[in-house]
Amino acid sequence: MADQPELEIVLPDGRPVSEYQEPQEDMGTVVEIGISGKGGVTVEVDLPDGEDFYANIAEEIEDDDVLEKIASDLLGEFDGDLNARKDWLQIYIDGIELLGLKIEDRSEPWQGA
Repeated sequence: MADQPELEIVLPDGRPVSEYQEPQEDMGTVVEIGISGKGGVTVEVDLPDGEDFYANIAEEIEDDDVLEKIASDLLGEFDGDLNARKDWLQIYIDGIELLGLKIEDRSEPWQGA
């Protein structure tokens, strides 16, 4: 049997997975995931005191290249989603037209009716 090339697995930052190290600092964050109701999922996150769950993490990232890559990836995924739904959206628009529904700015019997 011929030697097969070794499969290389890389981290998102391009480093080989063999260089991955678990974070050494305990952030004190606890995440609990549970199943509720009819297949629903609950996620509870306990943050250390003083941490704001809704904080803008982009303000914590100092490297502009990282922020630009995140923005670029996000916009690319958004455009991909729009393109994937393009046919469905056109069918929806055609259906609204076939039903004869039109959005009009009316003033009778009152403004906005």
